[in-house]
Amino acid sequence: MTRLLIIGGGELGRQVAHWAQTTGKHAVTGFVDDNMPVGEFSDGLPVLGGIADVPRLYDEKNFDEAFIAIGYIHFKLRRELYQLLTGRNIPLATIIAPQVYVDPTARIGKGVIIYPGGVIDRETVIEDNVVLNLSCVIAHNSVIGRHCFLSPNVTVAGFTEIGESCFLGCSCTVTDNVKVADNVIVGAASLIRHDITEQGVYTGYGEKKR
Repeated sequence: MTRLLIIGGGELGRQVAHWAQTTGKHAVTGFVDDNMPVGEFSDGLPVLGGIADVPRLYDEKNFDEAFIAIGYIHFKLRRELYQLLTGRNIPLATIIAPQVYVDPTARIGKGVIIYPGGVIDRETVIEDNVVLNLSCVIAHNSVIGRHCFLSPNVTVAGFTEIGESCFLGCSCTVTDNVKVADNVIVGAASLIRHDITEQGVYTGYGEKKR
């Protein structure tokens, strides 16, 4: 069982702690959060410091792996933390809830969490630092790029590529053979049937919001 440090003590961090502990593979040692005082407790787990303290805590052997529990509103910070941790060779945990199906041919990156109900089909790739919320379905031969955040009930059909740092809202669907550029936000319940080649916010049937 690995000792897990969670970066971010907010609601996402508490969810990550909960699902990590249900796997039986992770023992959460606590959180780091710049907006919470050291020694404070969140869901019974202590705040051990701020983000800048992560390398020191690792060097002092306070944890074995870290997880970036920073939400989609802060994509830039998610990327920066990923670069900091990987640059210092601090291991990132991969957390897969027990109620998830992952095909043996799929590849799951570092720093990924997959919530219950997820289905990861054959020959899919989930790249590093990705959040797949409740009941996300990623069909065969698709790729989810680094730092993406998929909300509950997102469906991505086969042979689809989602770029880096994308947010897909609740219950949206991306049909097969579609490519989505980096830094795209897709609104809840949207249906994306054609390629998205420019960053921006898209809703409905893939119309770009001005």
